[in-house]
Amino acid sequence: MKSVTAGSLTIGHGMPKIFVPVMAKTREEVLAAVKKAAASAADALEFRADACDCLTDAEALVSLISEIRGIIGVMPLLLTIRTRREGGLADLTDEAYRQLLLALIERGGFELLDAEEARCGDAVPAAAKEKGIAVVMSYHDFQATPSAEIITERLCRMEARGAAIAKIAVMPLAQADVAAILESAAESRRRLNIPHLIIGMGRIGLVTRLAGEALGFCLTFASCGEASAPGQIDSRLMRRYLAGIHHIRQTDRLIYLTGFMGSGKSTIARQLGLLTGQIVYELDDMIEEEAGAAIREIFAAEGEEGFRRREHGMLKRLSREKGGIVSTGGGVPMRAENVRLMTYSGRTVYLRAQPGTIREHLKDQIAVRPMLQGDDSGRRITELMALRRAAYEGAADHIIDIDEKSIEEIALELILVVENEDEMV
Repeated sequence: MKSVTAGSLTIGHGMPKIFVPVMAKTREEVLAAVKKAAASAADALEFRADACDCLTDAEALVSLISEIRGIIGVMPLLLTIRTRREGGLADLTDEAYRQLLLALIERGGFELLDAEEARCGDAVPAAAKEKGIAVVMSYHDFQATPSAEIITERLCRMEARGAAIAKIAVMPLAQADVAAILESAAESRRRLNIPHLIIGMGRIGLVTRLAGEALGFCLTFASCGEASAPGQIDSRLMRRYLAGIHHIRQTDRLIYLTGFMGSGKSTIARQLGLLTGQIVYELDDMIEEEAGAAIREIFAAEGEEGFRRREHGMLKRLSREKGGIVSTGGGVPMRAENVRLMTYSGRTVYLRAQPGTIREHLKDQIAVRPMLQGDDSGRRITELMALRRAAYEGAADHIIDIDEKSIEEIALELILVVENEDEMV
C-alpha cells in the first residue's frame, strides 16, 4: 500500500496517526483550541472551518489558517469544511463548496484537505494534487451503516477519483453493522492501494477507532476537549491504547488469560484478538478438537487427572507459539508446571471476580460444567474460588477485577496494562 507524506508525517504505515479536530466559532476560540490541541498527543490537527464564523470571508479564513500554522509549526494541518448534508455546519451549494475549496487550495497553508466525495467534483482533487496537497476524500452517514459491499465500492471509487486517502464514517446501530465494517476492512485492504479508514461512530463503533493497525486503517480521530463526532475519545488516552495494541502486535510473548470459569476469558480474548489482530487460542476448544470429545465426556472417561494431562500437553505446545492471546481453563494455574510454562513464554493476566458475578454468568451452564455438578452449585462455586484464589494470584503478572465492567472496558484496561510491558511485572 502506498503511504502519504504530510510534512514530516508518514500516513499509511505503522500505528494509525492521531488527528485532533478543532471546532470553534470565533478567531480567538479557534486559536485557543489550536494551542491546546498542539500540546496534546496529536500527530496532526484538523481545522473544522465549517464551524468558524469567518467561513464565508475567504480573506479572513486564509489569514486564520496562517495563524494556525504559526502555532502548530511543522505539525500537519488537515483543512475540513463539512456540509450539513454530511453532519457538518456549512450551508453551501455543491458549486459554492467546490469554489471555496479551489480558492483555499490556491492560497495553501495546509498539507491535507478533506473533500466530500459527493460534492467535490473532479477539479478539486486535480487542483490539490498540482499544489502538493493530499486529498482526504470522505463520505459520512450519521444515520446508518451501508453494506460491506457498498462501503468497499465507495472507497474504491474515491481512489479512482484521485483521493490520496479515502475515508468513510458511518453510524453502526448494532453489532451486525460493526461486522459489515470489519468485512469491508478486509476487502478494502486487499483492493485499495491508498491509505484508508472506516470509522464506526458512537459507542458501538469504538473498536474501529482503536483497531486501525490490525484492520489496515491509516489514521484515527481523537478529541482534545469537545469531540467533533460521536465516539471520539481523548487523544492522550488514544495514544496509550494505540501504543498498547502496537506492543501486543510486536511482541513474541503470549498473553495468558486466567480466572475462574465464567470470568469471561473466552469473550475477552476474542475482543483482544479483534483489537490487536492477534490469533486467539481457546485452550478448552483445542483439547476437545484433539480428543474428539467434549470436556465433560473427557472427565467421564478419563477423570480429572486425565483431563489435566491433556491440558498440560496442549499448553506446552501453545507455549512455543510466537505471540497471541490464550484463553485458559479455570484449573490451569493450579499446577506448578503450567505456571512455569506461562511464565517462560508470556505474561499472565488474572481476571478476578466475586462469587456473585460468577454465579450470574454461569446460571445457565451448570449442566455442562463438570466441576459444578451436585445439588448446591452456588456453594461449590464459592468453595472452588476460595480454594483457587491464592494460586490464581500467585501465577498472575497482573490482576484485573472484572465485576460490573463491560467486556470492552476489561479489554481496554488490559491494553493499558501492557502499554509498557514492565507494568506487568
